[in-house]
Amino acid sequence: MTAFERVVSATQHDFQRQLLDHPLAQALQAGTVKLGHYFAYLRETYHLVRHTPGIFQLAASRIPDSRQPLRDWFLELAEEETGHDALCVKDISRLGGKPDAILSGRAGAGGWGVVTQDYYLAGVGKPIGLLGSTSLSEQLGATVAEPAIKALLAALNMPAAALGFIRSHGVFDAKHLEDVARAINTFAEPDEIDEIIYARKMAISHCSQMLTDILENPVA
Repeated sequence: MTAFERVVSATQHDFQRQLLDHPLAQALQAGTVKLGHYFAYLRETYHLVRHTPGIFQLAASRIPDSRQPLRDWFLELAEEETGHDALCVKDISRLGGKPDAILSGRAGAGGWGVVTQDYYLAGVGKPIGLLGSTSLSEQLGATVAEPAIKALLAALNMPAAALGFIRSHGVFDAKHLEDVARAINTFAEPDEIDEIIYARKMAISHCSQMLTDILENPVA
């Protein structure tokens, strides 16, 4: 079993129970989600992804010269993740929503949890732990994006152009997941795997709360 396979295996039960079986996922499959839920998804995602480049840059600044390939990988991620918040803004506008009004508040508890955890790992804790939360986000994009797109189109009869953020991540996250798997297998020392597993477990918990925030606080 590779290091990446160990990380996924150790968190699979949490991934299934807290995310794939979440009531919001069930509502999406049943076709009962509303436009306000999709706006809320874009709201929470915006408040999350606008921090991602800075988190990876901070993490890279704390990586010693002896682990330069890991530092370079973090910097590449920072560049790749730049501007994704703008996709959320465009999707809201394409549906006739008002981005300034929808995005003017703060992240809910779930998004706040992911952001604060990742800033902690990047700036105070062990940056290698970011491989746990990153592997989760890429796995979600790679496995959930396409079914979610089909379900949203069926439930809301919305234009495909308003699914820009989800669609882009469905396309790219499959490759990104391979990259994260390679990074864990290449960069993580044996005694760091537990740190990655713990960070991924906590990220699953935060993302589950984020789904609850979306379900319980749709945009009116």
